[in-house]
Amino acid sequence: MNNLTFLKAVFGLSLILFVGSCTTVYFDRPQPKDGELLDEFPDEILNVWYLNETLGKLSIEFKLNSLNITEYEKDSLTNDMLVSKKTKLTLGDSIILKKRKSLYFLSLKENENKYQILGMVLNEDNEVDIYAPQSMPFWKNSRRLKLDSVIIGEDGFMSAKTRTQKSFEINEGEDIQSIYYSGSIKSKHLNKMIRKENLVLSLKADGNIYFN
Repeated sequence: MNNLTFLKAVFGLSLILFVGSCTTVYFDRPQPKDGELLDEFPDEILNVWYLNETLGKLSIEFKLNSLNITEYEKDSLTNDMLVSKKTKLTLGDSIILKKRKSLYFLSLKENENKYQILGMVLNEDNEVDIYAPQSMPFWKNSRRLKLDSVIIGEDGFMSAKTRTQKSFEINEGEDIQSIYYSGSIKSKHLNKMIRKENLVLSLKADGNIYFN
């Protein structure tokens, strides 16, 4: 998958297929339970970043109440970058933003009971690191959070052969494709996604998007 497609997948614009052993985790409601609900993005990240490739370009811009993504394609005759698609994700609708201490959490809405969760960390240079729960360990059943199902596939993501179970146990040659939870989780538990192997992209001070 190229970086443009992956970025769109990260921000929940469409049901794009991930590659390798990437896992998609879904919750039936915005998280975390103890997060402060915000209706504006923090001033520190009101900026625009770019990803430049040979055949196209992509920009992501955080505005006060929305995340705007613009896709460009190179004109084969003039070599100019022309806008091919604009997408606006509005806070409170497509995205639910919550804050707990120094961490921000984005709940990306696919439908009324299906959300992907991203962790967003701001550093002193106003750079943004974005994390997604892609690798073990994931969260266990608790009084407030229930593991509904785990989708297992053979020989890579979205293989023809899959099964559904209620545990993370897999055999050699299998991958966890999707995980579904219902209920709420506190930020102290959700924080476990903030680690190196779950870092998916960084928005740097030089205005560029870097993938990890």
